[in-house]
Amino acid sequence: MMKTAEHARAGVRHLLDPLTPEEIEAACRILKQDRGLAASARFVYVTLREPAKNAVLRYQRGEAFEREAHIVLRERAECRTYEAVVSITAGEVRLWRELPGVQPAVMLEEFLATEAAVRKDARWQEAMRRRGVTDFDMVMIDPWSVGYHGPEDAAGQGRFLRPLTWVRHGDPDDNGYARGGPSSPPGTCGSPRITPTSGSRPGNTPTSTPAGTACRPGPRLTARWKTPTWCSGTRSPLTTSCARKTGR
Repeated sequence: MMKTAEHARAGVRHLLDPLTPEEIEAACRILKQDRGLAASARFVYVTLREPAKNAVLRYQRGEAFEREAHIVLRERAECRTYEAVVSITAGEVRLWRELPGVQPAVMLEEFLATEAAVRKDARWQEAMRRRGVTDFDMVMIDPWSVGYHGPEDAAGQGRFLRPLTWVRHGDPDDNGYARGGPSSPPGTCGSPRITPTSGSRPGNTPTSTPAGTACRPGPRLTARWKTPTWCSGTRSPLTTSCARKTGR
């Protein structure tokens, strides 16, 4: 393991240097072997676990130092999120624990899977055709996290994305964000699927929900003041809140 650690640390000159590609590979390999991770596990973050400040202040150029990786992992089959600390130097796992109720960041794989699921959905295609859009190559699909609005959005329920649809006109390089279209979100721990959504006119913000929930109104812009409004009413501008606190 020492040879592996030395190879992974090649090119590392300071204990605060970011992890090298070799160190990232080594950390993932150590964790996979130690925990027997299944193919459904996904590494969301693999970053340097920085040493204590005292160790940094005492460090002298040329001294040996330990390298550790902090890892956040999503186990898709379990709908669970885990955190780990791996010593690349010692070749061992120092910490492994579940993070209940935590959703890690959306991964590139999920962005791509969401777009593919939406594009092949017959309901989405029909909604686009009703609005005069037949060239789907001119359509942009922009997945966003739905956020957390209640227990139905809990991490254990799955991964939920809200893909917004935008349409380019006339030119593949056109600003697609200038024109909106209908959309619907996938929501599942494993393979993406489309779940029900309310219709919307092109140019409006589509409203969508995860599976098994009632439709929740999304934010919309009023025609006159462009003020975001929600089902609970208009949100106060930040300047108003500041004015209340400062007395201005």
